[in-house]
Amino acid sequence: MAKIFFVLNLIIIIGVFSIFPVRAESAFDYMVDNLLQEKKEAQESAAKATLATIAAAVETYKTANGEYPESLEVLARAKPPYIEPSIARGEKQGYVFEYGVGVNRDKFSCVARPVVEKFNMKKFMIDHEGNIREFGN
Repeated sequence: MAKIFFVLNLIIIIGVFSIFPVRAESAFDYMVDNLLQEKKEAQESAAKATLATIAAAVETYKTANGEYPESLEVLARAKPPYIEPSIARGEKQGYVFEYGVGVNRDKFSCVARPVVEKFNMKKFMIDHEGNIREFGN
């Protein structure tokens, strides 16, 4: 009888401990997913902040020069620079920034799109009126 009791206890203990790795793995996956989501949201917030910085720099340049600059490089090369050179090179914090100006240099827009498209990061655009819009996923 003692041997049967021992075997039953052993089977129960093995069954209980076999559940723990599955739960630990799912908890780890959950933590990783949360970290990736937080990183994605931080990068999206940084992209919108960079677009706002670009828009402010472009408007300041227009006030000083009477027209919008033809490129982000113009803003970075100015003395003193209106934006940091890394933004003018077009990439910062996981996003690429593409600036365009209207034919008469009276309007501009800037698009922020993720460098890596596979994480469902949002794309953003700011226009000459300061409106930031999100599009696509």
